[in-house]
Amino acid sequence: MKPLTQAEARLYSPLALAFLGDSVYEVMAREYLLRKANQPAAKLHEQKVQLVCAPFQAVAAERLLPHLTEEETGVYKR
Repeated sequence: MKPLTQAEARLYSPLALAFLGDSVYEVMAREYLLRKANQPAAKLHEQKVQLVCAPFQAVAAERLLPHLTEEETGVYKR
């Protein structure tokens, strides 16, 4: 599958795009933790939960906001 164009992405609601984005973020968090240390799956899961929880994502979003384009900020705020 090829990536969505900007025009195609605008056809989806921000919540639908967030649904997909959450899964991408979770995979990235899992890979980060796995590469950081080879640990039992249960321990990795505990650490992953800390990274993908809403409060942590809110802090991360606040740090990213200054780097987003005006259009990206608009999508975030919706």
